[in-house]
Amino acid sequence: MVIKKQKLEKGNIMKFAHLSDTHLGYRQFGLNEREKDFYEVFELIIDKIIEENVDFVIHSGDLFETARPSPNALLTFQKGLLRLKGAGIPMFAIAGNHDSVMRKESIPPHVLFKKWGLKVISPINTNYMFDDVFIAGLLYYPSSQSKNLKNKLAALVVKNDLKAVKKIMDSTEVGGAPLLGVRKTVIKAHGSSDAKALKNAVRQAVRFTETGVIDKISASVEALTAKEKQNGNT
Repeated sequence: MVIKKQKLEKGNIMKFAHLSDTHLGYRQFGLNEREKDFYEVFELIIDKIIEENVDFVIHSGDLFETARPSPNALLTFQKGLLRLKGAGIPMFAIAGNHDSVMRKESIPPHVLFKKWGLKVISPINTNYMFDDVFIAGLLYYPSSQSKNLKNKLAALVVKNDLKAVKKIMDSTEVGGAPLLGVRKTVIKAHGSSDAKALKNAVRQAVRFTETGVIDKISASVEALTAKEKQNGNT
């Protein structure tokens, strides 16, 4: 367990406890005594958290040894959670690779304790706000899916940039393209343009007309024609 202090933007100090891998229910070497050792250590951790009077607790994985914890493991955690709740200390937790099932739509045992105040970080609730602190987490990804996770994280990084590019490339955002070499403003739009595209095409026509491009082209062509005639007469 680690007790951390975090200075917020407003200058306030927030203190929280971070723990993981408590593996409640783990019977190392098949011994009941080792299972009890894990329970006793967990109870000591709860004592220390309450003694430190932290603002909240984060458990970042493997609260239980398996996704099907024993009654003793469940009761040990319930007692600790209720003690934290009595002290006014909320707890946020996310499942690890030991206490979650790698199967679609499966749920970890943590959800059993939501009604007692446990804040479960999951695909349904990926994040929470605690005062000015944003708390979020990613579920365990096996190595076989690490590439997929990296791709998702990379997509999040460039998401806004991709949206900007998409907007630039979206024909409905432009509406149409001007035809040059004619006497009046003409905007060529796609045949399947929707209401948004037509609206922006009209906007394009107004902007194009306001720039006076047609008049400038016409004046340039007349000047060029006049110059060619003058050169032909000399």
